[in-house]
Amino acid sequence: MSTLIQLGTGKLAFQRPDGSIVEAVVLINSDGSEIINSNGLLTEIRDKLISKDGNNKMPVSGDWLTNAQFTAASLSVIPKAPTTFNAGSKVKSFTTVAGNNAQVVKNTSGNVGLVYALGLTSNVRWLKFYNKATNPDPAADTPVWVVGVPGNPSGAGVVLPIPAGLDFSTGISVAVVAGIAQNDNTSVAASDCYFNIFYA
Repeated sequence: MSTLIQLGTGKLAFQRPDGSIVEAVVLINSDGSEIINSNGLLTEIRDKLISKDGNNKMPVSGDWLTNAQFTAASLSVIPKAPTTFNAGSKVKSFTTVAGNNAQVVKNTSGNVGLVYALGLTSNVRWLKFYNKATNPDPAADTPVWVVGVPGNPSGAGVVLPIPAGLDFSTGISVAVVAGIAQNDNTSVAASDCYFNIFYA
C-alpha cells in the first residue's frame, strides 16, 4: 500500500512500499477544481479525510498521512499525469520559396510539439518561431525560438521533439532566413529547406 506524503516543497506524492516516490499528485475538489498545494496542506485538510469504511478520520503525523486508502466527501486524490503533447494533432508542411517565408502556422494560441527540418543547400538556414497570429516581420519582430537547419546538398536535417509542447500564447508564426541574427531578413532560395511542424 502506498503512503501519501507531503514533500518539503509543499507538493504531494505517493511513496511506494519499496521507498520509491511517485510525484505529481494533485488534490481536487468535488467540482473538479484544483486545490493549490502549500506547506501544511495535509494538516489543513485532515478533517475532511475519512477512512474507506467511513468510521475514522485518517491519522496524520506531522506532514505524513500514514494511510492513503481513503475516500472523502469533498476531496479526491488522483495521480497527476505529466503534461504530454500529442505530436500528431496537426502538421504544417512546407518547402521554402524564394524570400523570408514568413507565414502563420496557427492564428490562435497553441503549442509546438515537434519540428522536422531538412536542409538541401550547402548553407545553414534558420527557422524562426514568433508568438504572433499574423505573418512575422523578421527585420522587426523578435523570435521566441530559433532552429538551425544544417546545410548539406545531399540532405541534412534535425528532429526536435518537445514532449510537453512549446507554448505560444498569441499564435504560432514562422520565417526562414539565411542569417542567425535575430533581426536578419536575408532571403533563402526556393527548395532550400523542407519542414514539418507538429502543433496543436
